[in-house]
Amino acid sequence: MEKTQLQALLATVENHEKYKDLDALNGSLRGYSSPASLLIQDGKFYLKKNSTSPLVELGDEIMVSIFAGIPAIGLSRAFFANGYSGGQTRPDCFSPDGITAASSNPVSASCRSCPNSQWGSGANSVGTACRASKNLILLLLKDEEEPDLVTLRISGKSITNLQRYVSQFEEQSVAVYKFATNLTLDHGSKYPVVEFEVVNIFVPEELKELKRFLDLPEVQEHLNR
Repeated sequence: MEKTQLQALLATVENHEKYKDLDALNGSLRGYSSPASLLIQDGKFYLKKNSTSPLVELGDEIMVSIFAGIPAIGLSRAFFANGYSGGQTRPDCFSPDGITAASSNPVSASCRSCPNSQWGSGANSVGTACRASKNLILLLLKDEEEPDLVTLRISGKSITNLQRYVSQFEEQSVAVYKFATNLTLDHGSKYPVVEFEVVNIFVPEELKELKRFLDLPEVQEHLNR
C-alpha cells in the first residue's frame, strides 16, 4: 500500500517517540485567548494583530502549527438573518459553545431546540440556517520572523477537512502540532473552504524554539487569562 505523506515523514525520523516529552506544549494552550486572528476575505488569508490594527494580507497559502481545535475547543454557532456576506459580518444570534445563545435577542435559548439549527433550515432546504464553526489555535510560521499565535474560525466543509486531516495523526499516535501544516483555500467554492496538508515534521530543536516562544511573558499573559 502506498504511504501517505505523514507516514513518509515519520519514516524519516529515527524514533518519533522522543517527541512525546514535549506534549505539554499542546495542553498549555487549551485556555488561550489571542488578540490576533486570521481572517479570510476575497480568497486570501489576512492577519489582524488586534482590534485596532489594519489587516495584513498573507495570500492564499500559509504555513502553521495546529495547537488546538479538536477536541479542545468545541463548536460555536452564528445565525445571520440576511445571510453571511463574508468578512466581519456580525451575526444576529450567536453562541460561543453551541449550547446556549449569548445574544441580547436570541432566536432560542437552546441551540439544540432552535429551529435554525435543524437540518434543512438552510437556504433551499440545504444544511442549517445557523452556521456551526470551530476556533483553531495556530502558530503562524513566517520566514525569519517571530511566529504569531493566532485564532482562526472555520466552518462547514473546512471542519470536515480538518477532522479528516487530524484523524491521520491520531491513527499514527502522533500529535498534529509537531508538524508544519500548509493551509490553502479552495477557490472553486462559493464560501471559504480551508484545506490542510502536512509539510514537514519539526525536529526537537525546532520544538524547543516553539516552547521558547510560548514562554514569552506576552504570550503567557494570554495563556493564563
